[in-house]
This record gives sequence, C-alpha cells and structure tokens, in this order.
Amino acid sequence: CSKWLEVAKGENEYRVIRTQACKSRLCPWCAQRRSRRAYWSHRALAKKVEEMQPGTRWLLVTVTIRSIQLHQLYASIRHISSSWAKMLRKRFLGASWPGYIRSIEVTYNQDTGLWHPHIHAMIPASPSYWGRNYISQAKLCEAWAKAAGLAYMPICDIRPIYSEGGIAEISKYATKPLVVPPELLIDVDRQLLGLRLLSYGGICREAKKALSMPDPDTAIDGTEDNNLPPIPATATEWWLWNDSVQAYLNALPQAPP
Repeated sequence: CSKWLEVAKGENEYRVIRTQACKSRLCPWCAQRRSRRAYWSHRALAKKVEEMQPGTRWLLVTVTIRSIQLHQLYASIRHISSSWAKMLRKRFLGASWPGYIRSIEVTYNQDTGLWHPHIHAMIPASPSYWGRNYISQAKLCEAWAKAAGLAYMPICDIRPIYSEGGIAEISKYATKPLVVPPELLIDVDRQLLGLRLLSYGGICREAKKALSMPDPDTAIDGTEDNNLPPIPATATEWWLWNDSVQAYLNALPQAPP
C-alpha cells in the first residue's frame, strides 16, 4: 500500500494530497486516513443536521447479535444491515428516529476464535422524541430482536451524547483496522470485500446530499479537511517508499509513472 505520496509542504508540516492507497479494511495506513476523513465529514454533517432540525439532541445507539464463525461474517453483516433498515420502518421505530449515521464494527475474540459484528449509530432526535416517541432500552431490544428475527433477547444500548463525542466514536468504530491473526488475513479480507460499513438515512442522508459529501468509507485519498486553503502547485513534492530504510524519501521532482 502507498508506494508513493504526493505531499505539500506547509510552514510546520507536510500534508498528503494524493497517494496509491489499497483501501483494504485490514490496512492500518488506510484505516487512519479513512478515520480522519470520516471525522471531518461527520462533523460537517452533524452541524448541517442541527441547522435543518433545530433543537436536535443526539443519541448513540448500539445493537448486537451473538458472536459467529468467520465463514458466517459476510452473511451476518448483510443480515444486520438489512435488519437495521427493517427496524426503522414505521411499525418499529421509524416514527421516533428521523435519520441516522450508522456504522458496523467487527471485533475478534482471540480466546474463542469468534467474530462479533454489531451496529453503532448516531440518531438526531427531534424535540418531540422526549415525549410519546421516546424509546427505552427495553423497547429498543424488543424491536431489534423482531427486526433481526432473533430467538433470544440481544444486548442493546441507547444513550444521549454530545455530537462531537459521538462523531469521534462513530468514525472510530467504522474505520479502525481489525486485529487479525496473520493466517486468517486472506479469509477475513474476502469476507469483508464489497461490504458497506457506513450508511446514512433520513435527515442525515439529506444533509450529506446537501453538502455534496463523498462517502468517507471509500474516499480516503486527498485532503480530509475541505476548509484548508488551496495548495500552490510549487509546494508539491513526490515521495517514494524505500524498503531498505522503511521510510518515504523525497526521490522524484515529478509524478511517478
């Protein structure tokens, strides 16, 4: 990953403009840049939602299923994703939640060898939510169990949060690299291939569209903060990865082939 970098030199730091990223979910370098872009994108999105819906208070919602075997991972992620959409229909919780920023996190238990996909979501609750539309933890668990077709009562959580803290959490959950045993890397990569771990709904999707915001789950190249000033062309440098010193070296005055 990232055999070359196009960087801009500022007064006190270098900033990556473009790179040759692999975009694998298991790549620490890509995960770092994906997380940073997700944070800035979600920060702007949250402010837009609060403008569109005055009085917004954010909720952090977590819903889970039981741990699974590796060969079940792809199907399980697809299942909880569709179950989340089902849970937000009107006959479940749709009348209470006007939108969401949803991320799917996967963790691995080295002791049991099992995998645990689960959902974290930020919900922009309107002022009316705190009346008849209020969702208790018990009601959330019941609605999730029905939507996901679970024969057991799952562990779920719902709590009010500040948008800044929630944005950091959501960005971290969806973009952090998995800690995977080396012998399972290829199998895990195949299970995660093509899956969408970040999604948006309702007013959050409308805000994302209004901002013309790229999907931070895949768009990890370029600058993460659109508020930064433009970079003059004379400031661009090209760095190549050097295996012998395990570092990037400023090796080319122009773009690599």
